[in-house]
This record gives sequence, structure tokens and C-alpha cells, in this order.
Amino acid sequence: MPLSGVLTPAAFCFASLLLYWGGFQTLWKIDLALILGVILFAIGVAVVKTDWRHMIRPALWIVPWLAGMTLIAAFGRYTSESNGVSSNTHIGNWWDLLIIIGFSLVIFYYAVSVASSTERVKELVEVDHDQLVLEPELV
Repeated sequence: MPLSGVLTPAAFCFASLLLYWGGFQTLWKIDLALILGVILFAIGVAVVKTDWRHMIRPALWIVPWLAGMTLIAAFGRYTSESNGVSSNTHIGNWWDLLIIIGFSLVIFYYAVSVASSTERVKELVEVDHDQLVLEPELV
């Protein structure tokens, strides 16, 4: 992909900004949904006995990203009195956006550094290939 070194971090920053602009009221609900998703994932892994250890390390960047985004949103300008966190904006206008972009870039490059290699992803997909192929009676 041309300019992927610029476009992928920029896209991640925009995704973070969208979360931030949604406000704390939205972000804590997304956090809760992701926690529920992790619980369901853990149950699925236990049932099919998938080797989860190889899958968890590349995904660990999500924890500090969501925690940081939630914390910044709680004190940023898109919070309100009704969210139970803050009735005042503690981060000034435009500074909040710079903080989100800087934080997102740190998390993005950390996530890239712990990502699985292409070969490793192919190996993991091949191990679970039987789960990915639809059985004839289900088609």
C-alpha cells in the first residue's frame, strides 16, 4: 500500500479521536463491551483448547490504549456533569487533541512492535483451519 507508513498511524489516530469525541459516556460502555468480549473469547478458547498464549501478547496493547483513552476522556472537554467523573474540563482546548494524537502514536508503534509476524499468523490460521471452514451441512 503506498504511503502505509503515514496512512496507518494517521488512521489509528483518527480512530482514537473518534473514540475521544464520543465522550466518556460512550467510551466506558465500549470498555465494558470489550471486557465482555474478552470473557467470551476466553470461554471459546477453553472449549476448543486453542493455544491462547500466542494470541494474547500481540493484543495486549489494547489494555493501555483503552485505559489511557478512558482516562483522557474523563478529564477532556467532551465530558459532562452527568458522567459522574468530572463537571469541568481539565485539559484545555486543542491540548486534548494533541494529547490524544501523541498517546495514539505511542500505542500504535508499541502495537506494531509486538505484532505477530506474517508467518506466525499463517501458522495460527492453519492450526485453526478446521474451525474456519464451513461444514457442508451448514452451507
